[in-house]
Amino acid sequence: MTCRVTDGRVVPMMTAVRRRQIILLPLVVLVFLVGYGDDGVPVAPVSPSPVSFAVHTPIPVLPNLVILISIDTLRADHLGCYGYDRATSPAIDAFAEGATVFTQAVAQAPSTLPSHASMLTSLYPEHHGAFFSRRTALAPGVVTLADVLADNGFTTAAFTGGGQLSPEFGLTRGFDLYDAHPSGPRFTNTVNSALQWLDQTAPAKAFLFLHTYEAHHPYKPSTELLNLFSPAYEGDLGDRISTKLLDSINRGEREIDAADLAHIIAAYDAEILSVDRAFESLQRGLEERGLLENTMLVLTSDHGEEFAEHGAVGWHSHTLFDELLLVPLVIRFPHGWGGGREVPYQVRSIDIAPTILNALGKDVPGSFEGVSLLPLLRGSAQDPELAALSQQDRVEEKRFVAVRHRSGKIIPRRLHASSMFADHGVFDKMALSLRPFMLFDVEQDPGEQNDLSWRKWGEIRRLRMLDEIVTDSRPVVAGPKVELESETANRLRALGYIAD
Repeated sequence: MTCRVTDGRVVPMMTAVRRRQIILLPLVVLVFLVGYGDDGVPVAPVSPSPVSFAVHTPIPVLPNLVILISIDTLRADHLGCYGYDRATSPAIDAFAEGATVFTQAVAQAPSTLPSHASMLTSLYPEHHGAFFSRRTALAPGVVTLADVLADNGFTTAAFTGGGQLSPEFGLTRGFDLYDAHPSGPRFTNTVNSALQWLDQTAPAKAFLFLHTYEAHHPYKPSTELLNLFSPAYEGDLGDRISTKLLDSINRGEREIDAADLAHIIAAYDAEILSVDRAFESLQRGLEERGLLENTMLVLTSDHGEEFAEHGAVGWHSHTLFDELLLVPLVIRFPHGWGGGREVPYQVRSIDIAPTILNALGKDVPGSFEGVSLLPLLRGSAQDPELAALSQQDRVEEKRFVAVRHRSGKIIPRRLHASSMFADHGVFDKMALSLRPFMLFDVEQDPGEQNDLSWRKWGEIRRLRMLDEIVTDSRPVVAGPKVELESETANRLRALGYIAD
């Protein structure tokens, strides 16, 4: 269900386009009775990780401190360094000026657990086995980034917001300390905990993983920050946008107008600004301790958030469109090596762990499916063609996977049609039976509004071939079932992941 603003209300789009589609149904059926046809483009297999991405020598100055930061639910396009026109991220933007910015980073899932598990294991979700909807943890034997660093003499610690990153789900593997805050503190508390740990531990070499839900719904910004982005709002939504309110909006039980939508987005942006201020304090704390220059600092997210681009407001996990999959990835290497660069090629969350190990001069485990991104910075990766697969977290075993490549992006039509927020009619049902995938040209149509599947058969076959290469590369694994601790259940309830 796509939304638009009509007469001051945000409403589903059942437009003349939909009516024209229904009128054209007999013609469409005739085309499929005659045959599928072809767009004339030869289909050649493309490797999802080309051989030109060879591992090179490490960076000039090896870091003795690596910090991986994941701001849960942070859209790339809501940061100034990615072109946003609001001042949500002055500290991150300043940081990005001396760092490498990857402008097309794709998450491997639109939800927290499988995406972070992919980030920390360099595996696609079906190969690490951690799915929240199935209540399964990381599969036994899966090697994590923290495992490798611990084996190489690094002291390791994680400070997370709990919930889907609670210890039950297996991401503690390789960490000397794994702190999951059941109350989910703001990022400033996470930063303070990390700095205190550095002071108390004083490790010679350390890896820190920092995670926060501060930008995740419910949005509860301070009045001061909210007023910076929504000073003239006169509606009745209030300063705090609860998950219950968002759920009622998305189910059509509560109507909102354009001003309400803008206010919800403002609350989200205010939360980002709060995170940004905490990020600034982290850099300042590292500098005061004489650690910043020799630190490799990686800033990213696990997924984004939808704000009516395809029907839902303030929600994620339900589709595989880019507003949920394009995440920031900004890396600062020691002494500013590689700083001031933008990398326009598509990369993936599974590439973060190999890049960190490569920068440290460490061997990358053979189990990792990602590749080091250092060749992109050295100019030694010729014609990069990294395909990105992103999988939805679902209770059933059926795979719903989007494949994104420079030649296009396919999304399972059934996933979109079965979304709890979907508004589909006769044409959608017919399309589902005739064409199981939607196809988008993400360069010409970044909003993914124009489905090309009816005339680009060759592109769909090419992208499905990429999926098959990854699928056939190793067996699907099933993670062990977990029982939620009461603290974890309470945190998940507060985040809107489980019902009361």
